[in-house]
Amino acid sequence: MTNKQKLITTIAGVAIVGSIAFGVNEQIASQRLEKNIALLETLDTQTTDYLTNAKTLVNIETGMLAKDMNKGKIDTVVSSDPQADQSTDDITTKSLKKQVSKVDDNQELANNYVELATKNLAYQNEVNNLFTKVALNGSDISKDNTLVKEVKAEELKDLQDYLSTEPKKDNQFKSAVRGLVKQAVDQQKVVADANKAVDASVKDKGNRDLNNKAISAVNKIKNADVKRDLLGKVNPIKSDLDKKDADAKAKAEADNQAQANANNEQAQNVDNGVIADGGSYQGGNTGGNYDTGSGGGYTGGGNTGGSGNNGGSTGGGNSGGNTGGNGGGTVTPPPSMVLHAWVANAETGQILERRDFNTIQEVNAWEIERSDYYLSLGILVRTGYNS
Repeated sequence: MTNKQKLITTIAGVAIVGSIAFGVNEQIASQRLEKNIALLETLDTQTTDYLTNAKTLVNIETGMLAKDMNKGKIDTVVSSDPQADQSTDDITTKSLKKQVSKVDDNQELANNYVELATKNLAYQNEVNNLFTKVALNGSDISKDNTLVKEVKAEELKDLQDYLSTEPKKDNQFKSAVRGLVKQAVDQQKVVADANKAVDASVKDKGNRDLNNKAISAVNKIKNADVKRDLLGKVNPIKSDLDKKDADAKAKAEADNQAQANANNEQAQNVDNGVIADGGSYQGGNTGGNYDTGSGGGYTGGGNTGGSGNNGGSTGGGNSGGNTGGNGGGTVTPPPSMVLHAWVANAETGQILERRDFNTIQEVNAWEIERSDYYLSLGILVRTGYNS
């Protein structure tokens, strides 16, 4: 065989082999395409379902979670993520690039829903941990909330950091969180102020004003347990102060009654015409005994005469007694005029004091002196006299 024949034979063989190889590659490419198309269709369906489920967790515009959201519901949606086991990265056919991009976009959007729901659920739980009952549940926001007895400082700080960093403009969820955090902080301040007032009252237990301020501050606390604990510190102080006030009031009333009894006794003595030692004279309706100090009886001021210490005879009416008796004595004449002066409570009219004088000057001086005395006690009086 010539060299030319050999070359022709070789080319022919290569052509035959090449044809066979081309046919095999074409068949492999066709099978790969069919496999990629099947995978893409599966991922497209599953990713669409995943996105639909993710959208039930949270409103991506307002940030508000679905009602009664919990981690279990989020985990259920996450478990439906198709690309957890297989990915569009396995699809290498360039002609399917546009369809792959659509699946990837749905996958990314679904992941964004899940991520937002997970993050906002954590914030919602932290907010609810601040209060004694659920304050935020999806779009339901409680207005009347009570701070728990012991606030977890790290949770409150986490919420405050969130409010100061993301997003810059409040959406509905962030606005709700901000309002509830403000309630918590405000109630914390009320509790702090009450504790401060209670400490001041405990330190100065005799100070009624501090005790009143402490009780008032404690009564502003909404948490019943916290309020009860603090009232347990200040109420006993109030009871002690009340007892002291009651004892002081009872003593003052007893003193006033004793004074009133003394005044009534003095008034009765005046009305009965009792004579003081050394010849002072206090007239009455009955007439009293008049002691001259040296003897001789004289009945003064009344219709019935009295008797002298030294045995003078009984005189009647205006004439008085005569000199007589065993020792004898000088008869002292009666005063020419008796002025009956009195001091009375200006509000109640109760007679406080009575006294008799012989001259107007003595009456005036006595009225001034007694008025000043009672005024110093805070008692307004009125005075007067009759003959």
